[in-house]
Amino acid sequence: MRKGFDTGISSLLLGMAMMLATACGNDPLPVADADIRMDGPMCTGTIAFSEVCTADAECMSCRCVLFGHQKHCTLPCDGPEDCPAPSTGCVRNRCELPF
Repeated sequence: MRKGFDTGISSLLLGMAMMLATACGNDPLPVADADIRMDGPMCTGTIAFSEVCTADAECMSCRCVLFGHQKHCTLPCDGPEDCPAPSTGCVRNRCELPF
């Protein structure tokens, strides 16, 4: 009985290996983040930085965030030098507003 069990397990493992090998054979190679280029604006919003908004799509920056009791358009940033007035600085990679 042991020989039949071993043959069954071997056949199962071989079948699984063949299935996995063929399933992954035509997958495209992953693209590194550095290889992705954005040649144009991602947003078509018309509301400027610090103005009141209700959804990301409304903002020129695609970032409508709650500040206080209202949402305002904000900007992405890496540091405070990236944030125009009336911003209070760069927090969590977005320009904060004093509202």
